[in-house]
Amino acid sequence: MGRALLLAFLLPALALSAVTAAGAEGGPLPPRDAWARDHPEDNGQKVDLGWSESPSPDISSYRVYRSESPDGPFRLVGERSTDAFVNYLGFVDTGLTDGVTYYYRVTAVDRTGRESEPTPVLSAVPEAQVFQAAVTVRKSMVVSLAEQRLYCLENGRVVYVFLVSTGTASKPTPTGNFCILYHDYVHPIPKYPGTVCYYWMGFYEDYAIHAWPVYNGVQGDYSSLGRPASNGCVRLDPRLAHIPYYWAPDGTPLAIIPGRFQPPPLPVMGGHVSASVEAPSREWYFAEGFTGAGFDEYILVLNPGEEAAQVSLDFMLPDGRVER
Repeated sequence: MGRALLLAFLLPALALSAVTAAGAEGGPLPPRDAWARDHPEDNGQKVDLGWSESPSPDISSYRVYRSESPDGPFRLVGERSTDAFVNYLGFVDTGLTDGVTYYYRVTAVDRTGRESEPTPVLSAVPEAQVFQAAVTVRKSMVVSLAEQRLYCLENGRVVYVFLVSTGTASKPTPTGNFCILYHDYVHPIPKYPGTVCYYWMGFYEDYAIHAWPVYNGVQGDYSSLGRPASNGCVRLDPRLAHIPYYWAPDGTPLAIIPGRFQPPPLPVMGGHVSASVEAPSREWYFAEGFTGAGFDEYILVLNPGEEAAQVSLDFMLPDGRVER
């Protein structure tokens, strides 16, 4: 009994040691130039990893192992398929503890199942650079596949609606409940050399909300926006993609639904575009007008009563900040 228990405890620690032996017996070469660093400009709990392709041919995937000790044991935390993932030369490790040093090793696996020796040990310490303790607004997002639209909500109220293009029938966008895991302003796509996606918000495996791709420095034709056109991601108008990118922090809940989305009723009492109002209200919400080309937007407030009234106006800036 004692020997069986000892073997059970030793197996996890030996998992990566066996990889070294396999790689030394004619397996593929490990990936090159591997690195690990704190994910920049975020609210913490994430580490970025990247590497260059293994010199060996027919690599099917790359595996990422993590430990809290440089001597191991190392546990498998992610695998990037060269067939299924557009970014198989990178991995974002999430759900970590800020201030703790994490150690990583990366291996390559060929199509016969042989695994390379691991890379040298990498290390990184996640830290928060963006703090949102003072933010009290509850934000959420909904993507409707039927409507090809992204809805952004604050405290259950729709504040932005964007036309999108989701996955095609052969490469569908996954449905379900997710959250924004991380942000990448510039996200190269190794599977398609020369392709870059800006304003990338990863929410599940290799899927993200991002601007329409740029190909070899040229903005792709997004005239099909509003129809399924992607490899599974949610594509945005490149002129507007910065708005949800800066508006939605890491951790923002995201629901992707197959049907139509029924937005909650607007919190305006009696408002009408042409017939004015039918009832007084202490709180009003105004849709954003055109703000490009030097166009300024004004709100005129009149007080028909004889008593003075106090009025405060809050404006939401393009980066999501609210200014009074």
